[in-house]
Amino acid sequence: MPTSAEQAKAQRAGNAETAREWLRDQAYAAAAAARDEAEYFSTLSTLGITIKYRLGPQTGDVTGYSLAAPDDTNSHGEPVYFSGSTLAPDLSVNRLRERLAAHTATDQPTAGTTNTGPWHQADTVLRSLHTGLLAQETTGGREQDSVIQAQVAAFGELLHNAAATTPPRIRAELRAAAAKFNHANRSAIRAEHQSAAALRTAAKELLHTLGSGKDDSAVAGMLSTAMAVLILLTRWNEARSHQKQAAAAHQTLVHLQTAYRQAADPVLASLTSRTPSPQATQRYATDLRLTVPDHATRILADPAWPALATTLAKAESTGQNPRHLLTAIAEQRELDTADHPAEVLNWRLHHHTTELRAARVRAATTRPHHNIVTGTALADTTGSAPARTAQADREIPGRRR
Repeated sequence: MPTSAEQAKAQRAGNAETAREWLRDQAYAAAAAARDEAEYFSTLSTLGITIKYRLGPQTGDVTGYSLAAPDDTNSHGEPVYFSGSTLAPDLSVNRLRERLAAHTATDQPTAGTTNTGPWHQADTVLRSLHTGLLAQETTGGREQDSVIQAQVAAFGELLHNAAATTPPRIRAELRAAAAKFNHANRSAIRAEHQSAAALRTAAKELLHTLGSGKDDSAVAGMLSTAMAVLILLTRWNEARSHQKQAAAAHQTLVHLQTAYRQAADPVLASLTSRTPSPQATQRYATDLRLTVPDHATRILADPAWPALATTLAKAESTGQNPRHLLTAIAEQRELDTADHPAEVLNWRLHHHTTELRAARVRAATTRPHHNIVTGTALADTTGSAPARTAQADREIPGRRR
């Protein structure tokens, strides 16, 4: 926590946050984007952050580091440094290396090879994680706590990278969500980072969307799934009396819900404007009552029902059977806790049809695959990549932005 002196200094400078808080947020964002140690420090340097390394007296290897924000100086005009571990325990050089060493991008599918795009791939991994978290919640055991803590850290990386590359209209809320989740990420539980390789890779794949066309439906669908995962991660922290982490996760959810609405509402409005004819819509309503009888009334009363009808019509136009589709997507997860069940089904249907299209493309170009998603929800492991030693001491001048 920043000291009162740091807070007063930030106020005098007209900054909304202290240098310590600003450095912490930048360090977490850089760690989320970096594939190795050198890239982590290089990213911080480009922000005008001054880096001071602590070197081993005999080997000369980096054993620690400290950061100073641009223009943050003491009374002697010298940079004010904060060590990585002072900013946050999991930003210490050793904990950072554990996270970076657990990531091997070449062991995971990329957006280019799966034909579905980074947002869809992130959604796929989050859906798998949600299934695993539900199973773990049912058993109530703690043998997987180190695995789940790794997923918590990787989820934080996904929020940071999504905030960096998502459509501009929702970036501010996602940045706020990522900053709040930094606090939910701290725990005495030692994370088994290799077990979160799939989610961490999906998070880094989002960076490939920068400057490219965005799939607004995929973004909204991913954020919808992310909210469901965050709710389970919050409950996991509450069950273990991690009160500060649970409170931070609740605050994260508020920002994530706002970001989701900013992403989803234009997509749903566009789908609603193209609702099929009354006869076709009534036929889809009949299919819904037959396939999802327990929830049909709530779904049909949901303002997003016309949007779902449009998505069903689009799927049917490609030769898919609406009843079969509704049966498949309704079985994926319970709908009792969904405030907007038609929205949930709409994103599930979009995800499902995207998977089918990708499978058809692969079948036409390569030999068939048995599974679209590889790995398991909570135990997807890859080999470790050695972390590179950072370069020699450097002082990077610059101005804080």
